[in-house]
Order: sequence, then structure tokens, then C-alpha cells
Amino acid sequence: MESKYFSKNNCIEKINKLKKFYKTEMFKLNNDKELELLKNVIESCNKQKCPIGYYYLYGECLHG
Repeated sequence: MESKYFSKNNCIEKINKLKKFYKTEMFKLNNDKELELLKNVIESCNKQKCPIGYYYLYGECLHG
């Protein structure tokens, strides 16, 4: 289960999957896969960030 909070590592992972997809020739033929990967990047990288003074750890924002 994914957290409702932003995770830098998860965002970067989703971006790297999209980049890997674009390095293949399949991106020219598979619009559905491209849209799925783009949606995953947007959803993952656009989540609520932890407030200042809190840190994302184990799926929650914890006071630091």
C-alpha cells in the first residue's frame, strides 16, 4: 500500500521507469503503457509533502 505522502525515492523510481520506457522503441507503439507510466509519475510526485519540521519515514510524517 502506498502512502498518501510524498516520497522522494518513490517519485524518482516512477520517473526512472518512464525514462526506461522512452529509451525503447515501444513508446512509439504503446500509448496505453505510456499513459499509465505518466499517470504514475504525476500521482507519485504530486502528493502532499510533510510540513516543515516533519520527516517522511515508514509511510508517515514524523516530527523531527
